[in-house]
Amino acid sequence: KVYRYQKSSGFYSNLSFTADDYKFDLIKQNKITVKVYIPSYNDYETSNPVAGEWIAESRLRPQLAVKLQDSDMGGNAWENQTEIIKSDLETDKWIELEFDFSEVSDRADYDKIVIQFGAEGHGGPGFFFLDDFKFSE
Repeated sequence: KVYRYQKSSGFYSNLSFTADDYKFDLIKQNKITVKVYIPSYNDYETSNPVAGEWIAESRLRPQLAVKLQDSDMGGNAWENQTEIIKSDLETDKWIELEFDFSEVSDRADYDKIVIQFGAEGHGGPGFFFLDDFKFSE
């Protein structure tokens, strides 16, 4: 089954998963792979409202970001997150992406995965598809 994600017109729409009572062991598991389909019919040209002047890009982008966060930090989890962005992705075909977090394998505080399509901080809506999400060695 494929997951169809609709990015809303909100500034920070994304998917997330938090592990209950468990911190990720990034020494053993530090790679995330996922298949994505980025449709060309999304509007990647229009400038959209932004959350603030610190947002450099106001357009929806054909990209995917995966972030690891510490949920104990609540609304400030972004402050010490590790984020990997795959940008300028090819549209209208399934592609497999790998996000390698081995450079932060010494971190023992992460328990939350955030998946963010289209870039953050702008109000550009769009549809994206994902399949075969894996967090592994």
